[in-house]
Amino acid sequence: MQIALQMMRKAQNLDYKGCLQMELNVAFNRIQDKDFDYGVNEVLGKPRSKGNKYRNGFHWAASLKEAEVEHYFEENKHAQGVDLKVVENALLPTKNYY
Repeated sequence: MQIALQMMRKAQNLDYKGCLQMELNVAFNRIQDKDFDYGVNEVLGKPRSKGNKYRNGFHWAASLKEAEVEHYFEENKHAQGVDLKVVENALLPTKNYY
């Protein structure tokens, strides 16, 4: 929840390409986090009781500190290598057809 709110705040002043680049940075940095495997195992690896679509909350998500959340928004070398094929300063999703 903290990451989503932070992303919405930062996206207010970004164009479409900037939003995509920010999402890539967050995704790549989150995957490299030390607790990522633990979180995936908590969600996918443990059986649920019959009829219960979701478990009661994620206790590991509430323990994120502000410094950890800010770390996710740092530039990532893998995200920089992705070609987004977006027109510069576009406010809407567009491709280079011109």
